[in-house]
Amino acid sequence: MAPKDPLLGTLRVCVLSLQSEGGLVTDSSPHLASCCELLELLLRKGLQQPVLSLVHRDYWHCFEQLNHKDACGRLSSLSLVLEQTRVCRKLLSAQGRGRFLLRLALHRRVLPQLLTHLLHTPRVLEWYSPEVSILRNEAFLEPFMSLLLVLANMDFKLDMENCSFLDESWILPVCEKYEVVPCREVGLVLRFLEQQKQQLEHQKQQLEQQKQQLEQQLEHQKQQLEQQLEHQKQQLEQQLEQQLEQQLKQQKQPLEHQKQQLEQQKQQLEHQKQQLEHQKQQLEQQLEQQLEQQLEQQKQQLEQQLEHQKQPLEQQLEQQLEHQKQPRSGHSLEQCPHILKKTHREKMDFLKGKGVLEPWELIKEKDRTLEGPYWGGSSMVP
Repeated sequence: MAPKDPLLGTLRVCVLSLQSEGGLVTDSSPHLASCCELLELLLRKGLQQPVLSLVHRDYWHCFEQLNHKDACGRLSSLSLVLEQTRVCRKLLSAQGRGRFLLRLALHRRVLPQLLTHLLHTPRVLEWYSPEVSILRNEAFLEPFMSLLLVLANMDFKLDMENCSFLDESWILPVCEKYEVVPCREVGLVLRFLEQQKQQLEHQKQQLEQQKQQLEQQLEHQKQQLEQQLEHQKQQLEQQLEQQLEQQLKQQKQPLEHQKQQLEQQKQQLEHQKQQLEHQKQQLEQQLEQQLEQQLEQQKQQLEQQLEHQKQPLEQQLEQQLEHQKQPRSGHSLEQCPHILKKTHREKMDFLKGKGVLEPWELIKEKDRTLEGPYWGGSSMVP
């Protein structure tokens, strides 16, 4: 059965508790202080003290020697962390600097790299006992490094300025920042105890008075600003109104000009319309006159043609009548009255077709001159 270390088991439980919180790990986390304290105990376990030195050796001294005794040559990324811890003026002891280094390594996720460089520096690693230290025991080193890798994958957001009490405790006080105006008396009384600043008294009345004065000043400044803003607002409104009026005037002028042009065009169109109406009337009159003249001419031509055609037709009819009056085939005109009658009918039909009619009375009188047994009756030739 593999050996177990109680500190490693407790650290594993603490790491799981931090993971169960989820999100960022801040100074207000209830498991942060216990986790840092367990890391500190594991780094101190098996650390041997020097024989002839009066200085108490702590794990900070081991990390401090990495800048001088590191054999990897890859410490450039971690040298800033070590230098920032070394020059911090708020820390007074090696314990405070070691605790600051652990918090800074968690904040920047470089704690596994620090331990790796420490393990690769034999001249510093020999300060740890091979029988007691976890760092020199392969059975315990692997789970310890795995826990450090888990911590490196978590998000830590720690206030690195609040480090004045790391020399005494992992539990840090609440750090609040106030901004005050320049004045002769702030209202705070500070005392130094073992080179640490502590607030012992608080002059509330002075602070209240200063607060009231500040509020009055702020109220006065607020009123002045409101007045200035109101005045600026009025000025801006006036300027905007003037600008708008000018722009409207500038825009109105071309519109008026366009309106006048449109009126002129309208008048021109009306005038053109009147001219077109007048031209239309003239054309209508001209057309009527031309049509009347053409009709009159055609009428005269038709009358002349008819008159011209009437004379030869009458002559032809007279000849036909004379010819029909003569006896044919040994028959006398008195014996064939139907021929004369039929000829008159044909004459009448012919004259009707030509539009020239001879009065029916004349034809009837001519027919009446014919007397004889052949006028009417069944003996009439059809």
